[in-house]
Amino acid sequence: MDERIELIQGTPVEQPTTQTGITHANRGPAIPFKVFGLQRSGTNLMVALLTRNFHVHSLEHEAEWKHGPVRMPNRTWNGVPARFILCVKNPYAWVVSCYRYFQRSWQCDPTVAPQFQQNPSMPFDQFLRSPSYGFESPIHRWNQMHRLWLATLPTARTQVVRQEDQLTQSREVLYRIERHLELQRLGADLRVIQERIDVNARPSGPMNCDYYLNHDYIAAYSDNDLRLMDKILDRDVLGHLGYL
Repeated sequence: MDERIELIQGTPVEQPTTQTGITHANRGPAIPFKVFGLQRSGTNLMVALLTRNFHVHSLEHEAEWKHGPVRMPNRTWNGVPARFILCVKNPYAWVVSCYRYFQRSWQCDPTVAPQFQQNPSMPFDQFLRSPSYGFESPIHRWNQMHRLWLATLPTARTQVVRQEDQLTQSREVLYRIERHLELQRLGADLRVIQERIDVNARPSGPMNCDYYLNHDYIAAYSDNDLRLMDKILDRDVLGHLGYL
């Protein structure tokens, strides 16, 4: 991970004067994009934000599974190189979010972790320590998938977005994506979404920002669980993503 994919984080930026009076006829070709990231890391919201604000074409249903490895980092669409967004989430929050989602969705979502198909009532501490999608545990999956994405995605055409930054500075996140990936706006202003977005791109209720900003998810862990997380999590990846 010597070449660092640009990370959206921290300081708000001054937004430039936007272009106006641009029509679909003179915008040029739509820019294709593909979002990657683990479940419950803001991937559906990101697709909705990009399609709402920019002249883009989503490869969501034309390319590989967004929660899995990158198969074609040099992917193009209509001759235009694809842009990539990597959505990430604090791993301590992510494990709890996944556990709760898998618990309620194992009957309706065929991509739910296989261990929930076998035992949907498993307790949190067992989930934390059980194999997941072929990985030793969900923690190992977080480590290895982020390490793989950071090593595989083309740095010049990839933006990393932390879900925590989407909650606190959504317009700045969109502006930095626009600048780095050279996207063109559909309108003069960037429009944010204040609701959760489900897998069908439909609003699914308000975001509970305080839950994440106050780190309330830590209450789900025992002391032993936290020690296990601290021991296994890859500190290089945590540092790269701004979580140290």
